[in-house]
Amino acid sequence: MAGVLLPVAGLPPEIRAKIGAALTSKVFRQRTLDGREVVVVIDANEVTTVVAEYRPIYVNGDVSKPGEYP
Repeated sequence: MAGVLLPVAGLPPEIRAKIGAALTSKVFRQRTLDGREVVVVIDANEVTTVVAEYRPIYVNGDVSKPGEYP
């Protein structure tokens, strides 16, 4: 399936809805093993999002353990 570039930085709660809206407006064509072409439409309810990597946060100031945290 073709990739869709969709910037989602800073939108954790809205990511699923934004991706779902972007994908439902697209029609994907997929070729089967026997060479036929099948049209695939992704429904917004079929979208699942997972955060693959978090950036570390830094705690400074008057705290007992300053530094970087995952």
